Amino acid sequence: LRSDLWGSLSPALAQQTLAQVLAQTLELLVQRYSRAQPSYKRLPQIRVDITAILLCVEELMWSLCGSVEELVKPSLASGNWVSCIHNLCNQLLSVCAILTASLPQLYSSFQNEHREGTSTISTKANSSDAPFWLNVIDPTLFPQELLRESVAGEGSALWLLKLVSSGPGCCPVVVLQAMLHSDCLLLRLLLSDSHLCLDSEAEVSLGAQKAAAEFMEAVFSILSSLNNVPRALALALEGYLDRRHLWDHFYSLADTARDTPALIKCIRAVLSKPISSLIGHLVSMMQMCEDLPGTLLRQELPETILAKIPKEWNYSPPDAKTKHVSKSNITLAVQALSFIFTHLPSAVASLPQPVRFLFCVAEKHLSQHARQLRPTGLLIWALLGCLCQSLEDGETLESVSAQPLERGAKERLALLSECLQVSLGQQKGVPKPAVHKVLQGLEEKRPKWSSMQLQKTRKLCSESVFERVESGVAQERGVPAEAPEQKMWPETLALCQGAGGIQNLRQIHHTIQLNEALLRSKLASGEDPNTPSPGGHPSVQFSSAASSQSGLPSPFNPLYYYDHIGHTKFDQSALSEREWDWAQLLPSNQRMSQVTFRALLAN
Repeated sequence: LRSDLWGSLSPALAQQTLAQVLAQTLELLVQRYSRAQPSYKRLPQIRVDITAILLCVEELMWSLCGSVEELVKPSLASGNWVSCIHNLCNQLLSVCAILTASLPQLYSSFQNEHREGTSTISTKANSSDAPFWLNVIDPTLFPQELLRESVAGEGSALWLLKLVSSGPGCCPVVVLQAMLHSDCLLLRLLLSDSHLCLDSEAEVSLGAQKAAAEFMEAVFSILSSLNNVPRALALALEGYLDRRHLWDHFYSLADTARDTPALIKCIRAVLSKPISSLIGHLVSMMQMCEDLPGTLLRQELPETILAKIPKEWNYSPPDAKTKHVSKSNITLAVQALSFIFTHLPSAVASLPQPVRFLFCVAEKHLSQHARQLRPTGLLIWALLGCLCQSLEDGETLESVSAQPLERGAKERLALLSECLQVSLGQQKGVPKPAVHKVLQGLEEKRPKWSSMQLQKTRKLCSESVFERVESGVAQERGVPAEAPEQKMWPETLALCQGAGGIQNLRQIHHTIQLNEALLRSKLASGEDPNTPSPGGHPSVQFSSAASSQSGLPSPFNPLYYYDHIGHTKFDQSALSEREWDWAQLLPSNQRMSQVTFRALLAN
C-alpha cells in the first residue's frame, strides 16, 4: 500500500492517506484484542501478535512523520492522524499488558496503586510527551534517556537517517537538518567510505567519478550558502581534505594549470565573483586612459618597418614619448592599486562566511607557508593571487571588456598585476623599475595605507567574527525555544529559492537513500567517521544529478517484504521468547479506567 501511494499521489496526500488507513486499522485491532477471551495457552500468541503489529506500526511511522519531533514528542491532544496512532498504540500496548501478564504480576503491581510513590511514578510516565510504546517495542532505538532529551542528541542521527530514507519524497527541511546534525556526521560518513578518501588508486568508472564530483558540488553549494552556520562546511570537508592532502591547493589556488578536484574548482568559482567585479572596473579604468597628442611621431612604428631599418643607423624610438607614456602608466597604476586596496574589504565581505571559515581552517594546516601568509592571511593571499592571474589572462580580460582591448591597456594591466605580486611577495624574478615607482608612488600618496587595508580585511576572516555570528543566531532563537525543523525553515526557503538549491538537496537525499544500510550500520556501531572503509574498497554509491531528478520510488519487492519488517527479518520464535519488563510496563497502566481494567481482567 505504501509503495502504491508513494508512486501515485503527491507526498502530502500520500502520507495523509496512509496515516488515515493505519489509524482506522489500529482502531479495529484495538477493539478486537480488547474483546478477546484467550485461554492460557493462547496468551503467548496474543502477545506475539500485538508485538508484531506494533513493530509494523513503528516501521510505518517513519513514513508518516514530517519531523523527528512529530514522532518522538507529538502533541497527543492535537487530534491529527499521527497523534491518534500514538494513542491507539498506547492502548494496544495496555491491552497486551493486562491481557497477557500473569495474575501474580498483575496483583503485585496493582494492589498498591493508591500509594503515593507509585502514583508519582505513573503520573510521570503518563505526563511525558514521548510515546511510551516506542521505548517498550524498541528500547535500543528509543532509549528513555534519548526520548527525554532534545532531538539534537548524538543518538538521534539514526532517527534522522530513517526519516530521510522513509518519506515519500525529498523534504528539504529534513534533509538539511540531517546534513547539519552532529557536526555533519552523515556527510562525513559518506565521504570517508567513498573512493574520494581512498589513499590507494581504486578502479572507479567514469560514471562514478562524475557522480561523486556532482555530489561534492551539491554539498559545497548547500553548506557554503548557510551563513548562519559558518562552521558546517569546514566540519563536513576537513576529513576529506586531510585524507587527500588537498590543503596545499588553497595556497596555490591561482594556478589554473594544475589538475584540481571538483571541490577546489567550486572554491575557485566562489572567489571569481568578487574578482570579476574588480576586473571589470580595472579594465574600464585602463581603457579610459588615452595617450596625449604629441609630435608627428605620436604613433609607434610597426614591427615590420623597425625590422627593415639597418643596424648601422643605431635607430631607437624617441625618449620623450617613452617617458611620457611611462609616467602616465605609473600614475594610472597607482590609482588602480589604490582602487584594489580600497575595495578589498568589501570583496572579502561579499564571500560566504562558510567559505571564509574554511580558509581560516586551511591556514592552520599550512604551517610551512606561515612566513608568506603572515602579512595577509590565506584568503587574501588566494584572492589577490587569482586577481593577478586574471589580470594576465587575455581571455578573462576580453570576457569582461565591452570592446576589444588594445595592447597598451593589456600592458598597463600586466604592470598592475606585477605590482600586486611584489606587494604580496608573490613575484617571480627581479621586479621592473616601473613596479618600484608604482609602489613608491602609492606609499608617498597614502603612507602605510595598504598595510592597514590588509589588516582590516584580515579581521573579517578571524574566528571571533564567526563566533559572534553563531552567538547572535543563538540569542535570536533563544526564547521561546523553536523546534529544529522550525529553525531550518528560513535557510531552507532561501536554498529552494536560489538557483539549483532544490536540485542539490534532492541529489544529497537520493545519495543518503542509496547508502542507508551502510550509514545505519555505522551509526549503530558508533564508528568514527574518519575510519577508512575495510579492505580499502569504496562502499558508497553516489547519485548522479540526472537519476536524483527522476523522482521514481524504488520498486516494491514482495518476495523480500513478506518476511521482513522494514530491514529486519521477521522471526516469530524470537518474538515469542522476548522478555518483557513487567515491572516497568504494568505500573504505567495504573491510571487506566477501572471499567476498562476490570473488563480486560475478566477476559
